[in-house]
Amino acid sequence: MNSRDFLLLVTLATCVSSFLEVAIGGCWLGSFSTPLMPILCAVALLYRPALRCSLASICITTISVEYAANLLHRKLYVITALIIRLLPLMLWMCLKASYLVMTHLKRRCTGLPYLHTAGPEDSSLDSVKQFSVLLPFLIPRANRRLQIWMTIRLLCIVASNVMEVLAPHGIGIFLDESSNHARESGLITWTGLYFLAKRGVHVFDRLSDGIVATFWVGQMRKAAFSHTLSLSLDFHAQNDVTEIKAIVAKAESLNGLLNILIVEFFRILLSLIIACFTLHAKFGPFICFLAVFGSLFCMVADVYLFRGNSNESESKRHRASTALERAMIQALENIVTVELYNRRRYHNDVYGDANDSHLESESRWAQAAIYRSTALETMQAAILFALSMILTKCGTSRGDIVFITLYWREVTRHLSRLPSHYGKLQIKFAETKRLVAHFNLRPTITDSMGATEISDIHGQLSFSQVSFSYPGQEVDPGQEVVALKDVSLSIQPRTIVALVGPSGCGKSTVLQLMLRFYDIDSGSITIDSHDIKAFLLESLRETITMVSAGHRLFQHWSIRQNLKYADFDISDDEMFEACRSAKIDDEIQNLPGQYESLIGNLSEGQKQRIAIAKALIRKPRILVLDEPTSYLDAENEAGIFEMLRNLNRTVIMSANRLSAVNKVDQIIVLQKGRTTESGKHTELMEITGGAYRRLYDEWSK
Repeated sequence: MNSRDFLLLVTLATCVSSFLEVAIGGCWLGSFSTPLMPILCAVALLYRPALRCSLASICITTISVEYAANLLHRKLYVITALIIRLLPLMLWMCLKASYLVMTHLKRRCTGLPYLHTAGPEDSSLDSVKQFSVLLPFLIPRANRRLQIWMTIRLLCIVASNVMEVLAPHGIGIFLDESSNHARESGLITWTGLYFLAKRGVHVFDRLSDGIVATFWVGQMRKAAFSHTLSLSLDFHAQNDVTEIKAIVAKAESLNGLLNILIVEFFRILLSLIIACFTLHAKFGPFICFLAVFGSLFCMVADVYLFRGNSNESESKRHRASTALERAMIQALENIVTVELYNRRRYHNDVYGDANDSHLESESRWAQAAIYRSTALETMQAAILFALSMILTKCGTSRGDIVFITLYWREVTRHLSRLPSHYGKLQIKFAETKRLVAHFNLRPTITDSMGATEISDIHGQLSFSQVSFSYPGQEVDPGQEVVALKDVSLSIQPRTIVALVGPSGCGKSTVLQLMLRFYDIDSGSITIDSHDIKAFLLESLRETITMVSAGHRLFQHWSIRQNLKYADFDISDDEMFEACRSAKIDDEIQNLPGQYESLIGNLSEGQKQRIAIAKALIRKPRILVLDEPTSYLDAENEAGIFEMLRNLNRTVIMSANRLSAVNKVDQIIVLQKGRTTESGKHTELMEITGGAYRRLYDEWSK
């Protein structure tokens, strides 16, 4: 049974019980269900047109029958019921007409339809299942202290809603019994205690809100960050860091979503239920229905008639604010270009125009908000005046009139927040959906079943008919860009091998596949005749260490912090030895802060050698270098190659500069994702018209 069937069943059961109360008289089930009629009517308005009209008709008909039966003699009940049972058709026609009018007005105000086209029933269930991945991070199963604070929060909501009834009730009694001095003194004492209790509830409400929100946000931030780190390299390659950062920051949006769904909607619903029972018990079903239905009418009018222009103003205001911020950031991020081309005046004009547009949009938004609130308050005042006149005609005491005036204002205050909460809910839901989608992502590179750690290896590495395409890169729909095609190569232990070729030929791709940053489409990659998928990822990446082309250092860390990132337990002597091997220790010692100096203050060549030193600290069996000497001068380049020769490890490197590759044990030439030549420098230079010879001749010019 879905939610709509359940609501329809509850509505029909309530209507039957109300008819029993009228027909039999004194049925406790009917007495209990009558105050729920306005609530069911309100919920019915949230559903599709046909369902909302039918449910609203049933609810209104039931109230009308009961009220008419109370006014008329019992023997006239049957005739009255038969007449009033014809009302559903009339009410359906009226509500359908109102629906069409509202739709027309909404489209005139905004130019867009306001109805959301619901998908199939399974779609909502799928959404719930997707959001269920967040539940383990939101429910404090093992945190008893937080469970207590969440309970306190709910109790505070209940207490604050009950107090909203007590205050008007006390004032009403005070007005009716003002001649009794003893009662007056007691009421003053009661009023003081009431305000103290209300302030205490408010303090605990805010305190529990802060504690629970801090827990939710903290848990989600840690979980989102940890999940992001667990995703494979293809995710990070296809997404900008700014976008990933924004997704992780959506933890606060989730807190806002939960606060609206669990706290605010519960507060409004509870307030509406208490209002229905209170007004029904004090004034009867007719006044209860008029008061609640009047509040709902104001809310619907606010959403469909007044808020259209306000939403349009809000949208323009947001766009103007974004344009203003963009104008400032573009100028400040490119300040050197601004100075170089003498464009201060231009950017001042651009920022000034954006600022004027922003101020105008702020003014229009404020005016729209004032008009909307004025119209809404006028409608509320008119309904309140009508209720007061009806009660006065019925001979109600002045205390009761003051009670319904004050209490109805509290009810409408809660309901008036519902449209804004709904708007915020849509925003928070859209933002949280990105976080949920992020949590539903799974790493594409994982440990294979039965994977083991790498034991002692010799360092032989082979590619056999390897083909690979980067995910997400397509020439045409369904046709991916082939990065490698049938690549085969064999690298012997303790040798230095260089991959050469023009830019984009696949050198860096070969190096990344060795560490399983991506999985190949076909073929195999083996270490000592074992497929790399047979090894645990962590073990594989401890055995093979890579120095990337961008040398990937933490710019705001010190040199010591960057080096010890490779091994947190390494001693200073081992760290100094690695830096001496990378020909960088002397230069670090000459810095004012030595190893405490920030990486960001060093040259690119120094950073490159520190990255090599960091890789040496890992003591890998296979060392992979992507453009290891691109920022080095000839002297340091020769020193690095001398160190690699004495390292007694398998070294695989890519190179665009061919100044030192003539000293390596093997050169592999790649062109358009294929291996075309392989051999030593002298052997390849003897091939007339060979690819390596052309590259070397062009480089040496």
